[in-house]
Amino acid sequence: MVAIAIILPAILGYSIVTLLLSEDRCVSLLERCTFAYPLGMALITIQMFLLGLAGLPLKLPGISSLVIIEIICLLIWIYRLNINLLESHRDPIIVISTGRFRLIKNIVESSCIIWIIVKLVSIFTETYLRPIYTFDAYVNWSVRAKVFYYSNSLLLDPSAYDFFGRGIIHSSGNYPPFNPLAQMWTALWIGSFDEVLVKIWMPAYLISAVVFLYIVALRDTNRIISLLLVTIFLSSPLMSLHATDILSDLPLAVYIFFALNAMQNVIRGRWAYLPLIGLFAVCAMFLKGEGMFIAIPLFIASCYVVWTEVRKGKYPKISLVVSLFVPYLLIVPWMIFRYVHKLGYGIDERYSTIVFRPIMIWEYLRTIIELQNFNVIFIFIPIMLLFYGKFDRELSLMLLVIGFYLLFFLSVYVFVAFYSDNNRFFEGVFRNILTYYPASLLIITLLIKRLLQKETAA
Repeated sequence: MVAIAIILPAILGYSIVTLLLSEDRCVSLLERCTFAYPLGMALITIQMFLLGLAGLPLKLPGISSLVIIEIICLLIWIYRLNINLLESHRDPIIVISTGRFRLIKNIVESSCIIWIIVKLVSIFTETYLRPIYTFDAYVNWSVRAKVFYYSNSLLLDPSAYDFFGRGIIHSSGNYPPFNPLAQMWTALWIGSFDEVLVKIWMPAYLISAVVFLYIVALRDTNRIISLLLVTIFLSSPLMSLHATDILSDLPLAVYIFFALNAMQNVIRGRWAYLPLIGLFAVCAMFLKGEGMFIAIPLFIASCYVVWTEVRKGKYPKISLVVSLFVPYLLIVPWMIFRYVHKLGYGIDERYSTIVFRPIMIWEYLRTIIELQNFNVIFIFIPIMLLFYGKFDRELSLMLLVIGFYLLFFLSVYVFVAFYSDNNRFFEGVFRNILTYYPASLLIITLLIKRLLQKETAA
């Protein structure tokens, strides 16, 4: 039954991605598969939230029937449009070494593949060996998932102390319900709230990110660089920790990664990706409050790209505007619910104590330079920018989106007293960096591509 809990969202997401990207002839089958489960799982949790708002019981027959009907309708639509569900395209692979370098290249590639496999197996094994174990995972998401599951509802009695689960564990009351509902979806298929199996969807997100990073890097560079980037990505100890528990930072990182890549493809003229920017931004906002601070710069950057193309008269205005705006409507019910019930954006009064401590900027930079948890990628970026020395539209917009998101966290560290505490600060820094860690590797991939092109031209 656990397999069905994974397969149904994957089929739903795959069907939607196949429809949206049907006109893009460069999308591989594997790329669509990486989008499938994260997108499908998000859409199912949004529907569970809407069913709960309507006062309907959140039970397996009703929820699963709705999902199956949607999948059938999507597959009929795909069939009527004569879209090939399994169509795939092979991307060209750049060969960078021959002759005496071939043996070294093969050794490096084989070593990376073995290490990646061992690392992923160890993560899946550890996930199955222990239940939910970190305090934040339990307090912020798991408790609410349990009460939703056992009550078959969202606990929406306004007069009740445990309204929306916030009275049970106070700190979880205003968090978006994605994570608890994803746990609930898995528990419904299991038939009980198994604290080991309800977090099986977390390694699935990691697999999606790993495969997608490899695909993107392979398309823009070559096989050996792609494997090295995946190796670097997986060697983060914090990444491994989050992949084995039920914290929301890793899924948020995956949605930011996917959304930034969708924007990158739009900049490159692949307009079929435009709705995916909004869809993945909505997924991020429905997962954590911080998602809004990546959704805003993504939306502004997308508007800029659309506006420049419409002004040139290259593309129909209405279709682009619809593709840009419509996906964001999915987050409106949650935003209205949050406003009506005054859930707010902070846990308690601790967040309202404002200070001004610019020294925290230095502490933030020093923490990154120490190379804990995230290898050397945040040192690679400025060095590679110096070597490349050219900021075209694609690179500039990607850096601005991630830069805006990073500045949001910096402002929190500088102005909110609660995060100036050393323990809270260092924990916050590492977990927040994790959310844009994969997106940073996407930027590194682009810079490597530019440097390879520059070297080839020379």
